[in-house]
Amino acid sequence: MIVPHRNCYKDLNALVLLGGPSINNYIHKLIDLKKDKFITFIEPRSISKKLLKYKFEPDYVICPFSTKLKDNNFQDWILRSFLSGIDIKKFIKFKYHDEVNYFKKNFNKYFELWKPDRGTHKKFKIKTDIYFKNSPFDNLKYFKKSKIFLNQIDYAQNFVNLKLSNDIINIEFEERFKEFDINEYYNVKNQNNKLVFANTNFLNTQAISHFSLLNYLGFKKVFFLGMDMNFYGNFEHCNLDIFRSKMHLNMFIFFVRKSLNGNFKLNFPFYLRPKEEFETLKKVLKKNNQFYRVVSEKEKFNINMKSIDEYDFFKYYNN
Repeated sequence: MIVPHRNCYKDLNALVLLGGPSINNYIHKLIDLKKDKFITFIEPRSISKKLLKYKFEPDYVICPFSTKLKDNNFQDWILRSFLSGIDIKKFIKFKYHDEVNYFKKNFNKYFELWKPDRGTHKKFKIKTDIYFKNSPFDNLKYFKKSKIFLNQIDYAQNFVNLKLSNDIINIEFEERFKEFDINEYYNVKNQNNKLVFANTNFLNTQAISHFSLLNYLGFKKVFFLGMDMNFYGNFEHCNLDIFRSKMHLNMFIFFVRKSLNGNFKLNFPFYLRPKEEFETLKKVLKKNNQFYRVVSEKEKFNINMKSIDEYDFFKYYNN
């Protein structure tokens, strides 16, 4: 597929579905979205059959890491429990035990030893060409018109014999700086029919490629839905529904923290994303930028993020 050129959407706005459970406050309003006014994007773990109910089929999927296509939010927590040697059933409601038992029983079918010497987070991985039921890869069959910004080098390491039917826009990363350079960060190169991004050591997926990509495409305004910055899961698999209580969730996060990242440091309260991710957003978001975090008056766990402007989008977008 031909790579979109710089500023190709300079007359339009973008809507980006990141999937945090705050979306459930306004997900029903997606059905009324005026699709001629927006180009829509989604991150992999938000690809859900639930969106079909609201006739939401995103124009693009942003997928720099294909491992996120293999499992959904709850299935990823199950993997974290295996990596950490923690029995997740002690922390979650009984109705979710069957799925845990299934993966325990079929562990050798789906998982393999990876790089245990590199840390707890790399002890096991999902096998090549394996994806789970109700995972993003499984649900992509319902969103065949969505184009995918995909790191094909990364994809080939995780899916050898499985091909995607969606149109693909190839993306890659290259080393450009030792110290962060914001100009190079936003300098997305269109070369050899692929988009090339500056490689970073960021933990936050949105900071790795979303902001620079959306800036490259030239949108007037970009609205992020479900940018919750916490460990509450997503709108389909909300950890506050899955876990027995908020206390059980916080305890589980503490016990599996080393499975999340080799240098992972807990924030406080534990349910918040690491402080490093908040600092990253301050670093990459310029003043007077075009990015907005969608909030709702009904939001119970809204986080005040000074690095990005907030907007009650569905209250005003029809005006």
